[in-house]
Amino acid sequence: MRKISIFLLFTTIISFLSGCNKIDDQSGVLEKAPRGFAIHFETWIVEERKNVFNTYEGYIQKDLIQNGIEQKDYKITKADLDEIYRKIYTIKDIKQEMTTGNLSQDGTRIGIEPMTYYMIAFRLDGVTYIIKGDKTSSYYIESSREAAAFWEAVNFLSDFMQNTDVYKSMPAAVGGYD
Repeated sequence: MRKISIFLLFTTIISFLSGCNKIDDQSGVLEKAPRGFAIHFETWIVEERKNVFNTYEGYIQKDLIQNGIEQKDYKITKADLDEIYRKIYTIKDIKQEMTTGNLSQDGTRIGIEPMTYYMIAFRLDGVTYIIKGDKTSSYYIESSREAAAFWEAVNFLSDFMQNTDVYKSMPAAVGGYD
């Protein structure tokens, strides 16, 4: 009888835990971000004036171009963190920088002025992943699954950051980059 009770207790716990974070049947990704998941996203033209979305330290930073930068505290909701996790998980295996130098198959390089650079860092299951790239990666989305996944993540994170109330509450950028 004691063995049956222990078995029932064990299966109940396992059933409960597996119901807490289901795996999406199509992508194989957990529906909810695991404990400790955090993201740090940067986009910039001038390295000293980056746009930053950081859930590690809880802030958003905006490049105001001629007026410097502004940084404000930001607390992400669990639902938003779960959504970001599901989008970002697909890029964790990218090992090379997403740039024309690495993505070009025939040695032809693409040049863009001004160049926009990106860095996505995230912590997942105690491991920190860092993926870097630039705007040229957008020209390789048809020929490279990694470039397509990176570019999708960049667009998602850029849109997410720019649509937060914190980012919208910051002053508009003045000027531009030539």
